[in-house]
Amino acid sequence: MKWEKLELAARALTEEEIRDGLRGLADDARFPALVRLVLRQKELAVDAGCAIQWADHHGCLAHAAGVTYAMNELLGRLREVCDPTRPTGRGNAKGTEGATPRR
Repeated sequence: MKWEKLELAARALTEEEIRDGLRGLADDARFPALVRLVLRQKELAVDAGCAIQWADHHGCLAHAAGVTYAMNELLGRLREVCDPTRPTGRGNAKGTEGATPRR
């Protein structure tokens, strides 16, 4: 399926359909590839935020922090799908490394 069709189909899903689809996907042997992709993006954002050449570029640091936060949120949602007994809740991806609650 082409990306455009995937995106249209995805936008039509309800929260319950998303949760059920991801729960089924989590049992697929390829699911770790998705988790690794998200982890790698998080690592890249952390690396960018720690790079000395960006120390005086506050916009770049803020962007890297925002991406890191977003990846933590996504990892928290994926973890919640895989382990519903350990809810993370939106806005606070508890259990993810480096996650910070909203104030």
